[in-house]
Amino acid sequence: MFNEKVGLPMDVQRGEQRYRAYAKVKCQKYGSGYGALMILKNISKSGARLNLITAASQFFKGDLLRLIVELEGVKRNHIVNAEVVWSKEGALGVSFLTPDNFMIKNLTRNGPSPE
Repeated sequence: MFNEKVGLPMDVQRGEQRYRAYAKVKCQKYGSGYGALMILKNISKSGARLNLITAASQFFKGDLLRLIVELEGVKRNHIVNAEVVWSKEGALGVSFLTPDNFMIKNLTRNGPSPE
């Protein structure tokens, strides 16, 4: 795929090669009871694109998510934390977070928990 705005292949702009994928993902937004069923459309080492299956998206840039990816071939789930980096009608781009990065982002967003 080629981006006419910048004139570079999409993979060059992203920094990581994307691979087409298809998997069901349960997407839960931290700090709220909101969740949605999505389809994993493509994935890279650093992130993924998810397409919405259920009702209108209530995910916004900066939201922290818990993704439960259904791996049908091995009948298991894989759980990963992510941050929304873009949101368009019916689709999301997410960046995967290590446990340490997730904790830092969650603490800076919400502040330390009361004692």
